[in-house]
Amino acid sequence: MKHLVKQFLLVAVSIALIGASINLFLAPHHIAAGGVTGIGILAEQALGIPIAMTVLVLNVIMLILAFIFLGRAVFVRSFLGSLLLPLSLAVIPEVMLAQDRLLSVIFGSMIFAIGVAILYRIEASSGGTTIPPLILKKYFNLNTSLGLFLVDTIIVIFNIFIFGVEEFLFAILSLILVAIIMNYLETGLKKRKAVMIMSDHKIEEIKEGLLKEMGRGVTVFNVSGGYSGSEKTMLMVVLETREYQTILKVINSLDKKAFVIAYTVSEVHGLGFSYHTIE
Repeated sequence: MKHLVKQFLLVAVSIALIGASINLFLAPHHIAAGGVTGIGILAEQALGIPIAMTVLVLNVIMLILAFIFLGRAVFVRSFLGSLLLPLSLAVIPEVMLAQDRLLSVIFGSMIFAIGVAILYRIEASSGGTTIPPLILKKYFNLNTSLGLFLVDTIIVIFNIFIFGVEEFLFAILSLILVAIIMNYLETGLKKRKAVMIMSDHKIEEIKEGLLKEMGRGVTVFNVSGGYSGSEKTMLMVVLETREYQTILKVINSLDKKAFVIAYTVSEVHGLGFSYHTIE
C-alpha cells in the first residue's frame, strides 16, 4: 500500500508539472510541440475546443487501443496518467506567466521534460501519442523513437497552417529542448568520475595515498603495454566530480609523470554512492 501511494503521488506530481508547462508556458504562446497536448493546443485555436477536452477524448481512445492491441499491462500503466492529464489541464488556468516567448518555451520545455522523465522513471505514462508507436513497434517492428518522432513531426507541422512559421520554429525548438533535458535527466543525475591511474615507480604509494586521503575504494588491474608488452599495474577509483581536483593533487604530489585517464560515467550504484554503511 505504501508503494502504491508513493507511485500515485509521483504520477500526480509529474502530471501536474506537464499540465503547468502547457497551460502556463506553451499554450498561451501557441506552441504545439507534439503529443496530445499539442493536438489540444491546435484544436483550441482552430475549433475553440478546450485543451483538456481534446486531451481527454484522445487519451480515452488511446487507452482503448492500448487495451486491444498492447494488452492489460500497458493499459494499466497508462490508465492513471491518461485520466489525470486532462484533469490537470482543466484545473490549472491557462495564463501567460511570461510575456517573452523564448523564455516561455525554454521553461515550459524544461518543466515538461521533468514531468515526463519522472513518469519514465516509475514506468508510468500519460498515454496519448506514446501509444501508437508501441502499436507500430509490436506489429510492424518500427522503432518506438522513430514512431514517436513521426507522430510529433506531423503535429508540429500543423503549427505552420494554424499559427504560422514562427510558432512552427518555436515548436521544433521545444521538441529539441525536451529531448536534451530528458536525456540528461535519465542519464545525468548520478554522474561520477572514473579515474584510471598508471605510474612506473609510485603505483603503491599512489594507492595508499588514495585510500588514506580520499576514503574511496581502489580497484587494481594487471595490464600490459600493447607495444612493449611490459606488465604494469593500473588503479581505478570512482569518485564524486567535486573530488576530482583533490585526487589530482594526491597523484601529482607522489608522481608528476603518472598517466591519468578520467572519464564521466552516467550512474554509479553501490557502497558509498547509492547507499551508506552504518558507522
